[in-house]
Amino acid sequence: MDPIKVISEAPKFSRPMGRDRAKRLRGSPGVGSSASSTACLEVLQKIQLDRAKYDERQEIASKDEAQEVAARYERKLSLVQEQIDIQRKMLELQEKDRVDKIMFMDLDKVQPWVRDFYIREQKKIAGWNDEASGAPPS
Repeated sequence: MDPIKVISEAPKFSRPMGRDRAKRLRGSPGVGSSASSTACLEVLQKIQLDRAKYDERQEIASKDEAQEVAARYERKLSLVQEQIDIQRKMLELQEKDRVDKIMFMDLDKVQPWVRDFYIREQKKIAGWNDEASGAPPS
């Protein structure tokens, strides 16, 4: 037998794929990579949709919160205005009490200098002028 023929007739065994060849197959565009890129695109689209929905919910929530804050501010403002009105009325009542005390004071029971003071105050309240003839203004 021919030695060359014996070598060629020997059963052929295929070698396992090497590291470099496996890397080349993974890196080259092929059938497997298009499927994975489609899956990646689907995941990215889902992420974008989820993010858009989240942003929309956040925007609605922030608008609602802004409206609530504005309503609270308006209520506080109206309460402050009511307090100011109440204080103004209290001051008017205190002034009226002071005027009533001066106008209805019994001047016969006080000393002359105190009487002169209260007479001047009564004239001021009544709108009279000390320098005038003592008559009320027309």
